[in-house]
Amino acid sequence: MLGAAGCGGSGGSGDLIVSWIPDDTGSLPKLINKFNKQSKDFKVKYQQMPIDTGQYFDKLRTQFQAGGDIDLILGDVIWPAQFAVNGWVVDLTDRFKDSDAFLKGPIEAATYAGKLWAVPWYTDAGLLYFRKDLLEKSGYSEAPGPGQSSRRWPPG
Repeated sequence: MLGAAGCGGSGGSGDLIVSWIPDDTGSLPKLINKFNKQSKDFKVKYQQMPIDTGQYFDKLRTQFQAGGDIDLILGDVIWPAQFAVNGWVVDLTDRFKDSDAFLKGPIEAATYAGKLWAVPWYTDAGLLYFRKDLLEKSGYSEAPGPGQSSRRWPPG
């Protein structure tokens, strides 16, 4: 999720401060460098945060409570409501009109009290793998299939 912080940000420098975890791909720093070379009005600064979600959230909360200097947060889908209720992010409802272009789940996660507080940036999905040897050792010949609830598994 991308969220625009509502605490003023920039530390008065006029630059845009972006907060995110370490980017092992190098994609974000490359995009920031490309933008900064083209921008005449302001620069973007990357503030690297802890990779652990809990530590990242705690650091953001501390910075916001102290009047922090972050303008843009790249963060977790579970944060929008907490940020909104504390006044740490800006209501984006009137500025964001193309929510139909995004998956429904991430838009719902970014919505709190009927307002949009963040914009989906990327979506990932976790996968569940079963080890065949352990299934067989436990007396099962196969893992549950699509549509089967693991609560009712094994079938029958």
